[in-house]
Order: sequence, then structure tokens, then C-alpha cells
Amino acid sequence: MGQKGNIKACVAPDIYVLPGIAPTSRPTKWAGTKDEQCWKTWIHQVVPSVAIEVKARRVPRKDELQSPSRHDALGTKELIVFDPFHHRRRAPRKRFAVYRRDAVGKLVIVLETNDDRVHSEQLDAFIVAQDEGDDALLRLGVGPNGENLLPFESELVELETRRAEEAAQRAEHEARMRQEEARMRQEEARRAEDAIRRAQELEAELARLRAGTSKRRTR
Repeated sequence: MGQKGNIKACVAPDIYVLPGIAPTSRPTKWAGTKDEQCWKTWIHQVVPSVAIEVKARRVPRKDELQSPSRHDALGTKELIVFDPFHHRRRAPRKRFAVYRRDAVGKLVIVLETNDDRVHSEQLDAFIVAQDEGDDALLRLGVGPNGENLLPFESELVELETRRAEEAAQRAEHEARMRQEEARMRQEEARRAEDAIRRAQELEAELARLRAGTSKRRTR
């Protein structure tokens, strides 16, 4: 993204959102683009509503000195700069720096903080940092304080796998319960048949005894 013919104005955010563009879209699928795998603002007529730049370990100053001015020129509405190595620097560093447009349309810094999360007005969600350094992760959080973290795709796959396993276990348990119920019904039917048979046998024995008694009385 940038200005046509001006390589120095090129901006390649680490994370960005292009409003109105489907997540599955690719630049090469749009008329007028070349196989460069990049978005061109003068062709697609869209700029990021929000961009996130992650500071590198060795050249952290780039995103302090260059990124804000480039995103300002690009037209980015909101810029969030994240420093996963802020705790390792001797000079004071901030984990997050947030830039937004002021009343005259200038992209200016509005917040610097070492908190683990900042609110994005454009996303209406929180950008939440987990861990530090090379292990740092950025996640989206929703809710009053961003306490509800949206899952990663890998977590969704794991969640769906776990749900499928739980569903299979429930189905197996229900099948065993049905088998047990069927066995119990069969057992009850067998006991009922045995009870009927014993009652019939008792009736027959009583009838035999009565018949014997009657014969003795008539003699």
C-alpha cells in the first residue's frame, strides 16, 4: 500500500484491516493488479481502518520514527504500535502506542502505556498482549475490559475436535445406556415370565391337592 510510483511511501503493516474487503480476498484477484501480492490504494480505493505494527528486536526505532508518518500519509485511521521487547530496553519503552486522527485529520499519538491491552476504536475491541519477547502474542478481546479473548484458528480447530470427541463420547454413553435399558427390559420380561410360570405351577399343584382331598372325602 502507498502512493503510485513512490516506493518510499510504501507501507507494509504487520497486521491491518481493509474495510469492505473480504478476509479471503487477494490482490491478484482484483482487476488492474499485477502479480505482486500487495494492495494498491490507487487501484482498490481502500486504506486500513486500523493497522498494527510490531517492533522488531533490533530496529525498534523504525516503527517510532517512520511508521506513524507513513500511515498518516497513507490515510490509516488508527495505528497501534506494539513493542514485545519493551521490558528489555534500557531507555524507557512503552508496550503500546496508539495513534488516531485528530480534529484536523492528522494521525497523532493519543496513548502510551505498559498495560497489557489497549482499546481499538475502529475494531470496537481490545488488543491484548500475552507474554513478552519472542513468545509474545496479540489477541482480540471483547467485553467491557477485553476479558473475553477470541480464539485463534488453531484453538477453534482444537475446540471443534474436543467437541466432536465429547459428542462421540456422549453418543457412546447413550448407546450403552440404551443397551442397558434393553437388557433391563429383557430381564424384567424374563422375571415376569418366571413369575407367571411359577404361579401357574402353584395353581396346578393346588388343583391337584384339592382333587386328592375330594377323592378321600367321597370314599
